[in-house]
Amino acid sequence: MLFSIAPKKKKSDLFNRESEYRKLEKDVQTGRIILLDGLRRIGKTSLLKVFLNENDYFNIMIDCRAFEKIIELTRENLKQLFLKQLTNK
Repeated sequence: MLFSIAPKKKKSDLFNRESEYRKLEKDVQTGRIILLDGLRRIGKTSLLKVFLNENDYFNIMIDCRAFEKIIELTRENLKQLFLKQLTNK
């Protein structure tokens, strides 16, 4: 379904994001950290999920909204978030 509100997972469902997809492909090759930033519900998660489904990169996705409930971000908090994602895969 083209206009569902759920994040897309297939490239064929990704609408009008070809240039962003190509830029992400190019930027990943640099080996640097990439930050996807934008307004809410603009397609950041869809772009990332499609890219990761189309390519064979090891990845861990952490929803940064989890940080909203953490008063003080410590190494231990961050470690727990990474461990949780590692054990969910």
